[in-house]
Amino acid sequence: MRVTELIQMAFERARAVRLPDGYNRQRLHQKRSEAWVQALAHHFQTEYPRERCRVFSKYDDSNRADFGLNELLFDVSVCEVERTNAAKAPTHLLYVSGAVWQVESELEKNSRAAMLDFSKLVLGRAPNKLFIVPLADDPVAFRDALLPVAKCCSGRVFLAVVPHPEDWDREPAPEAFILAGGQWVPCGNQTVQGDGP
Repeated sequence: MRVTELIQMAFERARAVRLPDGYNRQRLHQKRSEAWVQALAHHFQTEYPRERCRVFSKYDDSNRADFGLNELLFDVSVCEVERTNAAKAPTHLLYVSGAVWQVESELEKNSRAAMLDFSKLVLGRAPNKLFIVPLADDPVAFRDALLPVAKCCSGRVFLAVVPHPEDWDREPAPEAFILAGGQWVPCGNQTVQGDGP
């Protein structure tokens, strides 16, 4: 699957979530942001077999039995896993043997907040990194403000631009970019399970 398709499918899945009436604006944005992260995690789960990879995210407890947690460092983390023997019992324990994707989503229309969250991806060593921001009033300036941080990341670095939760009913489809030649360029045919830059 192409990265662009994954982002667009996740967005459509999140937008399709029916939320109860009566939420105030802030709560509606929060619930839509939760639906967005859940949808991203779901689509990564369809791409990576559970036997060799696990997808961690705050709103998915499918890894809780094996790892005792939902989220692992990032909004969504796709990790390779392996088994080892437990120290005192004839049981096996799962452990993370490598990072595949690290994803952070910051849907606040604030470049400072975006910088702080994007900086988390600099610290990871996954070969694939995805940062998600909302569509801003000046999208080119907002994207360009993130370039210094993106250039500090290793591996393939993607940027998804999605409508802010308040605009889900009227804004255009998400766009995806990849860092290439020190600039954001349309994602094109980059696949989710790509081999690197």
